[in-house]
Amino acid sequence: GQGMQGVSKAIARAAGEMTAPFSGRQGAAKAKLVRREGGSVESERAVERGLDWLGRHQRSDGSWSLDYRKECSGKGCPPDKHVNSDTAATGLALLPMLGAGQTHTEPGRYQKAVKGGLDWLLKVQKPNGDLRQGGGNMYSHAIASMALCEAYGITKDERLKEPAQRAINFIVKAQNPDDGGWRYQPGQPGDTSVFGWQMFALRSGYLAGLEVPETTIQGCRKYLDKAAVNPEGSVYSYQPGKGPSPVMSAEALLGRQYLGWPRDYPPLVLGTERVAANLLEGRERNIYYWYYGTQLLHNMQGPAWKLWNLKIRDGLVATQVTRKGCDYGSWDPEEPAPDHWGKTAGRFFVTSLSILTLEVYYRYLPLYRERDLNPVGGRATAKAPKE
Repeated sequence: GQGMQGVSKAIARAAGEMTAPFSGRQGAAKAKLVRREGGSVESERAVERGLDWLGRHQRSDGSWSLDYRKECSGKGCPPDKHVNSDTAATGLALLPMLGAGQTHTEPGRYQKAVKGGLDWLLKVQKPNGDLRQGGGNMYSHAIASMALCEAYGITKDERLKEPAQRAINFIVKAQNPDDGGWRYQPGQPGDTSVFGWQMFALRSGYLAGLEVPETTIQGCRKYLDKAAVNPEGSVYSYQPGKGPSPVMSAEALLGRQYLGWPRDYPPLVLGTERVAANLLEGRERNIYYWYYGTQLLHNMQGPAWKLWNLKIRDGLVATQVTRKGCDYGSWDPEEPAPDHWGKTAGRFFVTSLSILTLEVYYRYLPLYRERDLNPVGGRATAKAPKE
């Protein structure tokens, strides 16, 4: 019940558990996790090169744009197609920097870049917490919110606390009251893709010690129950009532892990096995899918994770642009094969998610190991979703 959860939260706070989730990102802890969790010298170099590309394409006002070519130098990067949202782009640049242990409060190569990006987000955030700004939608809001929450969680900089909480509150208010989901605009019936980004932003807020209402978490469970294609909840669709999707299953099952399904819970085991098989035999380049699938399998560990890790880690290292030029350190959305999202989100999105995927070893502590952190919303007992 609520009482027990309150007690466990208080104990967690007292024990400093709230910064624990982010404690693998720096120094000796990071080096140890890279070795233990399956990273490599080469994967870490690729992260460095990727951050270098992001750093070189920051605007003078501290923001980033998915249309980054105005910041190019020399011959510039090859043109690409993309949607527009500066808050999404700024979040997508900050997350991999924060993931690599770079903050605005401690000396580091990207300290100034991180500070500039955070300051810009604070400047454009509306009083009600809204970070959509311009052409953005709830995707943009979630990505920017996650960056604010993680920056606050890592540094505990008081200046970020209230804006981060307001960003979370905006997500809470935007949840559809009937299905518990989110879509492009506040209050719309949910889709699993937008839902996932909101839920993972809420988790970042929760891990940072911000308030996330229990009713919002219950709504998340309700949405996932509705988006499940089969009664036990091992396969998910893009929207309730639609057909099964491996990509959405990866995103939804990661959500289930964070909402408290234990590692040995049969629907989670079965669903993850399906995703792993699909990933391992997959022909299409899809960094969005790989980003979620990698986190899901990393949390589960085991032989499928080991196989997938070798494939994704060395594949991303091999496909990064490493010849000298403005695009050095990025991933080309069309080469060596077109990415599924390349035409919508372009080089910037593909590069950001590629770096984040290579940071999986230390970005969060392993979910089912070491100080097994509370799931979002207390110790959820897993029961079959549809009795």
